[in-house]
Amino acid sequence: MVCHGRLARERPVTQHLTEFYFWISLGGVFGGVFNALLAPNLFRTVVEYPLAIVLACLLRPARETANVRPASRALDFGLPILLGVFTAGLAVLVPFAE
Repeated sequence: MVCHGRLARERPVTQHLTEFYFWISLGGVFGGVFNALLAPNLFRTVVEYPLAIVLACLLRPARETANVRPASRALDFGLPILLGVFTAGLAVLVPFAE
């Protein structure tokens, strides 16, 4: 939701909206193709879910404040990785029905 909000705020002027939304939708097509066709063949477990969560957290837009402390910047990387490890651990430890 953070990324969608930022995209909406930074959309271009009216003359370039068609191109802007075309590239957004093309990214959605590539994401859908990856999820539907490639991911089931590349991953034999549910490891892509924790990977996607970690990547989404790491790729979120930077904070807009100028006075960001180094400790909070370290948390920007550490917390997504901890979340991924925790989610991967749950995926491995909790049995799921097939």
